[in-house]
Amino acid sequence: MQVRWCVILLLPLALTPVSSSASAQTAGVAAIDQPNEGEVLRGTIEITGTTAVPNFAAADLSFAYEGDRTNTWFALEEIDRPITGSRLGTWDTTTISDGDYVLRLRVQGQGGSLLEDRVDVQVRNYTAPVLPTATVTATSLPVARVPTAIFLPIEITSTSTALVHTTSTPLPPNPVAVSETAVYGTFARGAIVAGALGVILALAVLRRRT
Repeated sequence: MQVRWCVILLLPLALTPVSSSASAQTAGVAAIDQPNEGEVLRGTIEITGTTAVPNFAAADLSFAYEGDRTNTWFALEEIDRPITGSRLGTWDTTTISDGDYVLRLRVQGQGGSLLEDRVDVQVRNYTAPVLPTATVTATSLPVARVPTAIFLPIEITSTSTALVHTTSTPLPPNPVAVSETAVYGTFARGAIVAGALGVILALAVLRRRT
């Protein structure tokens, strides 16, 4: 009876599914740790990562041009042992032209399993790296409330200034003023008097001589 109860108590533990960590260890890991996704590469770099899979058979590192539709890969390293978080190989990027590339790690198990990891990188030994394009998100700007202008009627009173026209007052006649006729009359009388005096003087002179 005691044995039967032990079997009954242990049965749920036996039926419990395997945890995700155990499944991950069974499936294995193929990962590139360095370089990182989108990293700019110059010169000779060291590639690190993990090739831990059950029944490890082989692994390899290769690269290809990004966007290449021919699926052409160029070999970098052949790996013959499992590696965990350590050096996988080196890559001399000065031997290729600048551009965008895909770095690939493939790990094969003896049972035919295949794990793969890829990283997109930029090789820029002779040109400037391509910066990511900034995405501008349109945001609504705060609306400024401007007070409405109120126009009040303004009465303009025109004040007319009376202009004073001065009228010249005629002066009274000058009692001393001499008219033109009086001047000519006086001149004629003077001439007559002078002529008469001349005649008298001439007669007086003749008498004395006689």
